[in-house]
Amino acid sequence: MALTHIVARVFHRMMPKSLRGQFALALSVLALLIIAGAMTAVYTLRASNSAAQQLTEERLVRMQDVQDLLEHTVLIERATYQLLATESLDAMHSSYADIVVRLNTLDHLVMRVGAFSEDVDVLDLQQSSQLFRSTANIVAQLRESTLRTKVDFSRTLKTRIASLQAAHTREGFALANVLYRLDGASRIEDVTQLRFQFEKELKAAGSLPKPLRAKLDDFGSRKADSIDPDPQDPFSLRMRLIKDNERLLRFHDELQKQSIALVLAARRQSSYFTRDYREAVQALVGVSNRNQQWVLAILVCSLTLAWLIAYLFMGRHVLARLRGISKHLRRQSAEDTTVTGPLTGTDEIGEMANAVGQLLKDRNQLKQRTSELSVIKERLGAQNADLQREAIVRSQAEQEIVALMTEQKIILDHIGVGIAFLADRRIVRCNHSFATMFGYQIDDLTDVSTDRLHPSKDRYQEDGDAASAAVEMEGVHAVDIQLKRRDGTVFWVERTLIAVDRGDLSKGAICVVHDIDQRKRAGVLRIEQGRVLEMIAMSTPLDKVLDSLARLVESQLTGMTASILLLDVDGIHMRHGAAPSLPDAYIQAIDGVAVGPKVGSCGTAVHRGEPVIVTDIMQDPLWEDYRALAGTYGFRACWSTPILSHHGKVMGTFALYAREVRKPAPIETQMIDIATRIAGIAIERKDTEDSIRHMALHDALTGLPNRVLLEERIRQALLHSDRDGRGVAVVFIDLDQFKLINDSLGHSAGDELLKTVADRMVKCVRSIDTVARLGGDEFVIVLFDAPDNMDGIAHTLQRIQDVIGQPLQIGAQKLQVTCSVGVATYPENGTDIDTLLMNADAAMYSAKEMGRNNYQFYASEMNAKVQEKLVLQDGLHRAIEHSEFLLLYQPQVDLGSGRITGVEALIRWRHPELGVISPARFIPLAEETGLIVPIGEWVLRTACAQNKAWQEAGLPLIRMSVNVSARQFAEKNLIHRVARALADSALDACHLELELTESLIMQDVPQAIVKMEALQTMGVQMSIDDFGTGYSSLSALKQFPVCRLKIDQSFIRDISTDPDDKAIAMAVISLGHMLNLKVIAEGVETEQQLAFLRENECDEAQGYHFGRPVSSDEIVTLLHRSERTRSVINIEARQGRYKTT
Repeated sequence: MALTHIVARVFHRMMPKSLRGQFALALSVLALLIIAGAMTAVYTLRASNSAAQQLTEERLVRMQDVQDLLEHTVLIERATYQLLATESLDAMHSSYADIVVRLNTLDHLVMRVGAFSEDVDVLDLQQSSQLFRSTANIVAQLRESTLRTKVDFSRTLKTRIASLQAAHTREGFALANVLYRLDGASRIEDVTQLRFQFEKELKAAGSLPKPLRAKLDDFGSRKADSIDPDPQDPFSLRMRLIKDNERLLRFHDELQKQSIALVLAARRQSSYFTRDYREAVQALVGVSNRNQQWVLAILVCSLTLAWLIAYLFMGRHVLARLRGISKHLRRQSAEDTTVTGPLTGTDEIGEMANAVGQLLKDRNQLKQRTSELSVIKERLGAQNADLQREAIVRSQAEQEIVALMTEQKIILDHIGVGIAFLADRRIVRCNHSFATMFGYQIDDLTDVSTDRLHPSKDRYQEDGDAASAAVEMEGVHAVDIQLKRRDGTVFWVERTLIAVDRGDLSKGAICVVHDIDQRKRAGVLRIEQGRVLEMIAMSTPLDKVLDSLARLVESQLTGMTASILLLDVDGIHMRHGAAPSLPDAYIQAIDGVAVGPKVGSCGTAVHRGEPVIVTDIMQDPLWEDYRALAGTYGFRACWSTPILSHHGKVMGTFALYAREVRKPAPIETQMIDIATRIAGIAIERKDTEDSIRHMALHDALTGLPNRVLLEERIRQALLHSDRDGRGVAVVFIDLDQFKLINDSLGHSAGDELLKTVADRMVKCVRSIDTVARLGGDEFVIVLFDAPDNMDGIAHTLQRIQDVIGQPLQIGAQKLQVTCSVGVATYPENGTDIDTLLMNADAAMYSAKEMGRNNYQFYASEMNAKVQEKLVLQDGLHRAIEHSEFLLLYQPQVDLGSGRITGVEALIRWRHPELGVISPARFIPLAEETGLIVPIGEWVLRTACAQNKAWQEAGLPLIRMSVNVSARQFAEKNLIHRVARALADSALDACHLELELTESLIMQDVPQAIVKMEALQTMGVQMSIDDFGTGYSSLSALKQFPVCRLKIDQSFIRDISTDPDDKAIAMAVISLGHMLNLKVIAEGVETEQQLAFLRENECDEAQGYHFGRPVSSDEIVTLLHRSERTRSVINIEARQGRYKTT
């Protein structure tokens, strides 16, 4: 009571003295309470509306991205379909550019959708997008190839039909009619039938012009199903066009499938976003409802307090006092006595009460006591009523608090995040999600130590110390750690510890746990998958790659055991590849198991070529023969998938073993697919590397060891010989007249001959001996543990010659070849590899010089020629560096005017020791060593510069003829080198002529035409040198942009006595003129030869009759003399024997 009295006094003193002030104070407090409640309501509603707006905008953006992705997918598919209908390359390129833009937009949308999503389906969406993009690119490339082929086919068909119609014969029109029908052929069988009809009509045709018939025979004899069809063969082009269209349709179907897969993945992602949006809206509605309840409670409290203030102030402070005064007055009037009371105060009512009391003081002294008691009683009654009302309000508030706590408990138990209150590393209490996450009930985790949740005591101690230190310093500690479930499995969580009171850690901490195991495992999977692929790229041994792959799968799938078996080279047995967790005894038992229809899961999967899922080993008949073995080690289920190459070939199996009867879960199936693909890549790469390694050490044609492996085998043989004293013989073998067979029967026949000879040699030597091919028709045999005497080696050599000399059938030809053999023995004929090979080679050349088809043992004098060859080869390098070459020029004379129209540049070598060397001695060696390229470039540049110097000296304009070797012509930068030589010398291209041999340009006719046309575009003239000595096709000859044919001197030498040479020369001259080409004869030395050429209207001549090759200064003299005397032809014209020009 004393405390209440003191509080009342303090309150009374704080109250304003006047009634007006007290009333204003009461209204102010009332207004503040109402305003505070209203502001709280407005703030809460605005916060809810803002959160709802933000959520709606964010989800709408995500759903719009998915919708855009679907629209772009459909647009790309439509654009690709339009691409198939495009008949123009330009329109196709434009459509393809638009498709590329849409594909880039599609990739951007996929990345945006993936960034918003944590669902595993986003991986399918990204993979589908990549497959869709790759297939679209393939369709575009195939369409471009089809259009180009179609253009080539139409052009070729029109050309062929026009040439046939131009013949104006019945057979020509019949053949043209067959070609007309070819344009409508839509199947391979139709093209084949038309080709057969064409060939039949062609054989029956007899009145076609010979050039046209030769051309038709040429392309008619080609294969119609060639991979790289001849651009002049309409049947091959039509077949390729049909095949390309079929491939294009297949890839377009695949594109439609990829489009459907991409749309399905996008729709799954849209469903995920819709579900997420629905859950977020539900959560937002729940928060809004709670906020509304809080606002309602605050408004109720505000109104209640306002009512209490108004009631207390007006009821108790103003009205009660006025009623007291009125009561006193009525009593005084009724009892006619003076009643006084303690109605005092400083405010207006107090002053009135004091005045009334002063007036009634005398009369109401006795009644005053009674009135005071009555007033006290009334006040006590009012206070009792107030207490009752407060009890009712307090009871309602407690009920609301209990309801709110119940609601919060339900929310915390189902919020999806584990929450627990910890004290002294013990769980005081936790929500339902926390207990469920670890596989417990709430009661199981109440008041227990947190070490139950850690994988080990050490981890519990380390983590606890680190967390305590972090919470003590910062008040909060967040970390990703591994914890343990009730069943013993370990999983990743994101744990956050928040101190209740940072200053007093004994009050405990709040622990918030998120299950991030799937996210962590996905990250680990990506990292480890990248590491395995990196191992593959770094050529890590296959067993280590497969072991890492198996361990990766086992780390992702708890309780599973992975096994990889490889298909043996025999194709019928399985070999152990990797199984890090399988028992060694089990591995040994299944290693080498045969493939079959009932050989467990793995052997059956290989046999069928498809996955085999065995859910119960003890019941499945596939495991009948291996059931006891699996049961011994507790395996109850096995799922095996074949590992396939990109061609679909089975290379092995990937299997997962489980210790309970069940089917594979989706995540396990996904891991099997990933592991199978990676294993296939690793195995294929290993096979490819082995193939490349074999190709690097073996000859591609015969499969024999090449020079690299041969040297290694010789090195090993020499080491064994030094250690054990065994003999070693190196045998060098060269086939006789192989070039003749190769040129006459073709390269395919030559290749077949080489393979047959190689096989025969391998069969007639021992397994410890080595048979190798150096190139061409050269072979080397290393005889290990050879006899000490020559007779023993000779016996082996004779057997090899007899085996090689046996007749063999190559196609329709029956051949019999011989060989020349050279032998060098170790250590008598050399102590190192190079010396032994060089001496054996020298002995072989000695055998050839002795008539071929024999063998020779090395003798020291055989190296004389080899030494000369080495001296020349070494000298060639020095000759280039020291400018030892010089050019001589032989004039070329126009037989009509007698003037010198050109010169041929001829190289000579001024050797410092051997003197001037003829090109016949060093040019073949330069060709062999590749030095012909820099030598030829020097000749070209020097000749161009010399011709320009003659022009600047005022001499008549003549052409400069320069020979081009096969090695030079094969150089890719030949055109650039010619252009640079012309540019550096400032010589006009029309004054340069390049002489090409028949054999050179016939090696690769299409490529030769391309280079020759490029040279012709520059203005360079070209001629065919030594015409008639090689093999050329007249149909190809007319395509070459040449201006001159050069008759070889071998036909001119005996032209006055040999009728065959006369006939050949006349035919060449006639052919050249018919093709609008000029003809020049070389090697003209006599007047009879010159007369014959004039008689047959040969255009130009060259030879000793007109002048030997001379220096540039002597050419100046000859040119001046040619201008003054009009050469020899003008002299004869004055004698009346030849018409002047």
